[in-house]
Amino acid sequence: MELQEKNRKFGPRRIINATKNSISGLITAHKSEPSLMVLLITSICIVILGFVFKIELFEWLFVIISIACCVGAELINTAIENVVDLVTREIHPLAKAAKDTASAAEFVFVIMSVCTLAIIYIPKIVEMF
Repeated sequence: MELQEKNRKFGPRRIINATKNSISGLITAHKSEPSLMVLLITSICIVILGFVFKIELFEWLFVIISIACCVGAELINTAIENVVDLVTREIHPLAKAAKDTASAAEFVFVIMSVCTLAIIYIPKIVEMF
């Protein structure tokens, strides 16, 4: 009953707590997932390229969406892997399927982002030569 009452309350305190929990999740994922560091470094390079090539405002929108989708997918993949590991450490076909499917979802976002970024950056690279 107490949990239901807590979830019904809305206000600044709830928003602050939710924000703290989200930041805690980012820190935890950063510490446990080396792929997030690779993603961060790649994202920094992509943003630097955006400034170098002076991409348009709408192109920035697609760059930001691509980066956010990849980070979000990585975080969801990490969460699913952690929940599966919490439930079982045994090799089980359903555990494997859950982990592989979460990884596949992340892969789809990465491929979408690579295609989007190629559409933005390849013509600009070609113009240099």
